[in-house]
Amino acid sequence: MNHYTRINLKEREVIAEMRFKEESIRSIAKILNRSPSSISRELSKGYSRNSFINYSVSNAQIISQKNESSRNSGKIKLQKHPNLRKFIKSKLELKWSPEQIEMSLKENLPSGITESVSHQTIYTYIYLLPRGELKKELQSYLRRKMKPYKKSKILIIEVKYQT
Repeated sequence: MNHYTRINLKEREVIAEMRFKEESIRSIAKILNRSPSSISRELSKGYSRNSFINYSVSNAQIISQKNESSRNSGKIKLQKHPNLRKFIKSKLELKWSPEQIEMSLKENLPSGITESVSHQTIYTYIYLLPRGELKKELQSYLRRKMKPYKKSKILIIEVKYQT
């Protein structure tokens, strides 16, 4: 299976140039070795509000950078603040839910901790840890377990018609 890579600035410039030449989405996708749906999403993201005709590379790049920073914000916040991580771990050991930890941090920040986090950030941090003992340990402290992934079973039934 191929690993997905996000569209970069050079590819955005190629998209803008080809779109200006009125090339089809499929032809752009073929040249960039991407799926047409990826190109279509990129085009819808990069249109400026003033013009529905022109694809703006700068708009698309700014939106992409904002999305990237928001994707990493929770992981980075807990990695940068070891005191916050220790506090969260200690409360999880006491069987506190991430929601309770969030409320506790909002009400009064303990000494040595300067920032608060949402319960979703705590869940994200726990579930996105690499495989290992720390991940298993932190997941065991949660009251509710995440449903395990089940491979879908598709049954193919052959129907034989008798004439």
